[in-house]
Amino acid sequence: MPVRFTLAVLRRAVLLGSLALISGLALLGAPALDLGSRAAADSLPYTDPVAKGVIGLCGVDGKPLTAGNIHDKPFVWRAVSSVPAGNSLGGSGRVATLLAFQPRPNTVSAQWNGDTLTATSSYTNPAAPMAQATKIDFTLADFLNEYPAMVDGLIELRMYFGARGVGTDTSSYPATDIRITGDTWSVVRGGAVDCGSGSATSSELAALGKDKVGGTPAPRQPVSTSPRSSTGGTAFTAPVTAPAGSAGSGSAAVGRAGAGSSSAPASAAPAANTAATSARSASSTGTGTAWLVAGGLLVLAVAGGLWWLRRRGPRSA
Repeated sequence: MPVRFTLAVLRRAVLLGSLALISGLALLGAPALDLGSRAAADSLPYTDPVAKGVIGLCGVDGKPLTAGNIHDKPFVWRAVSSVPAGNSLGGSGRVATLLAFQPRPNTVSAQWNGDTLTATSSYTNPAAPMAQATKIDFTLADFLNEYPAMVDGLIELRMYFGARGVGTDTSSYPATDIRITGDTWSVVRGGAVDCGSGSATSSELAALGKDKVGGTPAPRQPVSTSPRSSTGGTAFTAPVTAPAGSAGSGSAAVGRAGAGSSSAPASAAPAANTAATSARSASSTGTGTAWLVAGGLLVLAVAGGLWWLRRRGPRSA
């Protein structure tokens, strides 16, 4: 006897379909449910396969910053990592440094040009590495004079971890991406951090003295949105060294004070470029495929539920 498709029958079929859909996504590893967490990274026109975690930016008032002026000096007052340093770099003598890098077309991240925005800083909380700026540090305009943005106005910020007597690790680091628009910068990929989760002290304080670098900068001027060309000059930057045998040693150009700016090789390895491009393509293709599979599972599940109810027939009184 055929089943009448009443509201109760339809609700039962949708329930069965939903359960089947959840089971199907679990078998697929639930790729469609991870879209929100990957949206920001997928929207960037490049990838950095060794970036782990993000960097939060903080103002003089101790509050998070998501935008500012490229002429602010320093660029930000403090930078905080969302991830700790490795075991060998998170103990006594731990230090962190904030850097900026210039993404370049058809070039892997290990080949990008970069420069320091702060000197190395010692920090108190091993779970929240910090780089502390001073009044004599770089403006972002200074960096852009060396390495102007070449890909959609984007600059990648990195934090390198190190330890006295060990060196600096450049093989993995937290990163945040900012976009330059005229005289302003804004975060396009980053995350929230607790700006007060510890404290940090710049090595410039010991090297140059409190009279020259101590104190806090003047309050920031309101962010201007009027586009004009960036200007700036040479500023003090602390050298960044890598331990012998480090995976990242010598892989990218990092400017140093008084020595001019070194340049990375003009072209990256073709195989590495192809791999990075393939990874972006695979990520995009995988996301679309996941949604198509999910839609197909839902249709099949609802149809199967209705077929099962028709075969089952009405319940006996």
